[in-house]
Amino acid sequence: MSRPAGSEHYLLPILNVKTMEYTCADYRVEMILLNLKRRLRHEGLSEKERDDILLQIKKLEAKMGLE
Repeated sequence: MSRPAGSEHYLLPILNVKTMEYTCADYRVEMILLNLKRRLRHEGLSEKERDDILLQIKKLEAKMGLE
């Protein structure tokens, strides 16, 4: 599978290290994380929305081993 140059630094923690496979599930989780980070940049978020997004990001990063 082809990946953009320089992307390895954030992909490796979610790869299956034994086989170095990057699955559809890995890609899905990564895209969810990127979308949450994009949503976090919106200025119109309430304090609760911001806290909810930060909590979701923290959970996904822990799942991906990026803590």
